[in-house]
Amino acid sequence: MADITLCVDVGGSLTKVIYQLSSGSQIDYLLIPPYIEEINQSELDGYRKNLGWAGEPHPKKKLWVCWNKRVVTLGDFATNFDKQDRLKELKYENALWKVLGIIGLILETNKINIPKNRTLKIDLAILLPWNEYSDRSRFQEQLTTMLAKFSVRNTTIKAKLNKYLCRPEGGGMAALQIT
Repeated sequence: MADITLCVDVGGSLTKVIYQLSSGSQIDYLLIPPYIEEINQSELDGYRKNLGWAGEPHPKKKLWVCWNKRVVTLGDFATNFDKQDRLKELKYENALWKVLGIIGLILETNKINIPKNRTLKIDLAILLPWNEYSDRSRFQEQLTTMLAKFSVRNTTIKAKLNKYLCRPEGGGMAALQIT
């Protein structure tokens, strides 16, 4: 049984998430602005120092992910940093970071503390653009690597994919046209 079951649509206007925790809780959802910016650790530290954070702001408003010495800001928080040209990046590459951020956000907003030696089990269903659907295996492989150990805000997380389902965006509309 999965600890978190996620369905993610990383659309251009919003990242839409439907999730359920293993505790049998009711299904819940998240909406996160689509923005994403990679920064360096010193930019993040400088930002935090200059604002004089006396505690931690709401996780959804200050969301960042660290993996393999890379720092990526997500949602509204990403708009505080210089915008990078992301036209050449594939949507699934940004989706990797968003999935990690979503997992951390779910844990923090639901006040779930995971013991350091425990690995979360994740069931994930995700929509990818039709032109990137052929990259679904590459997405799964990279996500599996990243889930092994990452941090969201100041929490280190270890997770693994329990189940993985990928479908193309707009697949339902295409199926209606075919029948």
